[in-house]
Amino acid sequence: MHYSPQTDMLTNAMEYLSKWNRSHAADASRAATAVLERASEPRSSFIFITDGSAFSISLTKDLGERGAPGGVSVLSVEARSSLNQTKRSLFRVIQIGRQIQKDSWRSTVIVTSYDLLFLTAFAEAADEGRLVGSETRVLVVTSLALPRVRGLLGQRWAFSMCNAMLLNLPRDAADSRHNLFAHLPYGALGPQLARIASWTPASGLKFKSEVPLFPPKFDNFYGAPLNMTVHPFPPYWMEVESERPDGSTVKRIAGRDYTILETMAQALNFSISVMPDADWEEARQLFSLAHFGIKRTLNVNNHTVQMVFFFLVSVCLFISKCLHIHLCLYTGIHL
Repeated sequence: MHYSPQTDMLTNAMEYLSKWNRSHAADASRAATAVLERASEPRSSFIFITDGSAFSISLTKDLGERGAPGGVSVLSVEARSSLNQTKRSLFRVIQIGRQIQKDSWRSTVIVTSYDLLFLTAFAEAADEGRLVGSETRVLVVTSLALPRVRGLLGQRWAFSMCNAMLLNLPRDAADSRHNLFAHLPYGALGPQLARIASWTPASGLKFKSEVPLFPPKFDNFYGAPLNMTVHPFPPYWMEVESERPDGSTVKRIAGRDYTILETMAQALNFSISVMPDADWEEARQLFSLAHFGIKRTLNVNNHTVQMVFFFLVSVCLFISKCLHIHLCLYTGIHL
């Protein structure tokens, strides 16, 4: 066989690329390990979900061998040509993940893929399959351009509102920084993509802000209005008229549940926005719209979200701050 200079150059380039990929995977494993060890929880299990690529398999094997207190599970799904096909494949795997979760004290889901379509499909399938929630941590390990990181974390419910972070690997062989991001839906300046930390082989894990790993997202709503659909139900929730000094009357909401919610709003720094309804039927329709369409109508930019999801979160956080308070809730909650 005749070898030309071009053939030698191509061979050398492929060998270099292969070595860089192996080094890339090794560094990614070390970076992910540093994050998971720093945020470790006793009895927590790891659930790996990969796209079956060589990189994902290598990374998952390395991380899986390090183990977890509650055990390690690896679920692999081959990426399909369309979002819906990939979602269907992922949904079957996610049901297995749900069963694993039920047998675990707490779990961390680690998703490894370079494919934006795969990660988007995972976010939607994990949300619909209820794999993610306030008690489940999600770590995405990928390599995306910053605008795509921002879009993925900010526009997908499973990443924007749940306990998720993204470890973004360097896209250039000359760059060794592995950046760790999280989307914060509430803040003094509005929603933001926070760069929490970075990892390099030389320096290890270095924090870039005061934001902790897997940051809490609902301990301070920064005055955001939270919409509620509640039809008057005395004595728990009702409209009453008060007389002003000038003799005119004004309507306001009162009742036991409203008083509790008002106290919660003060503790968690959100404002109450009651969605008007004419009767129980309209209230039911509004609730159904929120229940099934909340993730499609989410508008994080103007700090407006349906109360259905956050009501439970608020209750949990409030109880943690104010013990021995018993709540009686008359609103639907979508977990």
